[in-house]
Amino acid sequence: MKDYLYTIFLLLILGISLEAQDPRFSQFNQNPLHLNPAMTGFYDGGLRLSMNYNSQLYSVLSDEEYISYSGSLENKFRIGNNYAGLGAFILQDQIGVSGYERTYYNLSGAYHQRLASGRGSYTPDMFLILGGQVGFGQYAFSPSDLWFSSQYDNALLEVNRASDSGEAFAMGGANSFLDINVGLLYYLAYQEGGGFYIGGAMHHLNNPNVGLLEGSEELLFRRFTFNTGGEIVMGKDLSFLPSAVWQSQGPTRSAMGGGSFRIGIKEDNLINLRAGAWAHLAQGINSSMQLESIIVSTTFQISGWQIGFSYDITTSGLSQSNFSRGAFGISLVKITDANYPVRVKCPVL
Repeated sequence: MKDYLYTIFLLLILGISLEAQDPRFSQFNQNPLHLNPAMTGFYDGGLRLSMNYNSQLYSVLSDEEYISYSGSLENKFRIGNNYAGLGAFILQDQIGVSGYERTYYNLSGAYHQRLASGRGSYTPDMFLILGGQVGFGQYAFSPSDLWFSSQYDNALLEVNRASDSGEAFAMGGANSFLDINVGLLYYLAYQEGGGFYIGGAMHHLNNPNVGLLEGSEELLFRRFTFNTGGEIVMGKDLSFLPSAVWQSQGPTRSAMGGGSFRIGIKEDNLINLRAGAWAHLAQGINSSMQLESIIVSTTFQISGWQIGFSYDITTSGLSQSNFSRGAFGISLVKITDANYPVRVKCPVL
């Protein structure tokens, strides 16, 4: 019976009644290349390594919970008075006994065009960034880990996994496709610290087919993203980092908004601590937006290393099943010093 329920769940995932959706990370700012290609090179320094882990629905699915991983590596270059960022991005998520996986491999690039140069304390530097990603994705699962009604032996009252399942899975349950993403970002930043950014992105521009059944066409909806944030300096060792993101993909909508306080606990903020909260709104079954969860997060940074922890407290109807226990996330970011003189400051993510 358990395998049968997983089979039904898998069929829903495959797109027979639902279209595929991208994974969501609670610490969206610490996964910039997943959020917006134009954020490639959007930081102060040389190399940036970003790694993220997110686990959802453990309290419901136990050791078959929804797990997402991502990693990216970028380098930032100076081109005259402008900048460029180049990087690579990998994302994978998986769920259940079926071995269902979604994987993306993308090369990412962005050009930072200076619009204005800051002069003094009250005039900021302004940049417009155009970014893009190209790569491929793969949706896959393991048919051998599932059984279907045609494999059930009524005489022996057991499943015969060696018999034909009667299902026409394409390429043994895997499908690869081209993936193209684009993004735009505008930001201003003050030399003494603080700034603001706003941008948008379109993922899966080519609307790829992700169907896993032979001859089927299950198009991956384009994902539209609008993100904004910044840093408000409140004192020598204190600032507030507000941020928000709105996403739309097919029939679904979601939004997250909130912020964290950043406290420097050593001279020049080489060591600092952040703590904050975000509200996550999602489109419910009745097509209205509802409060899905409250995300609490804390981040510790020391000498270019940054580690963050987040936890989603479920507030929707799902809380009756998972006892308000939602997603758990970990992020790790490392930024090295630039090998060129840096005068322009990017807003802190």
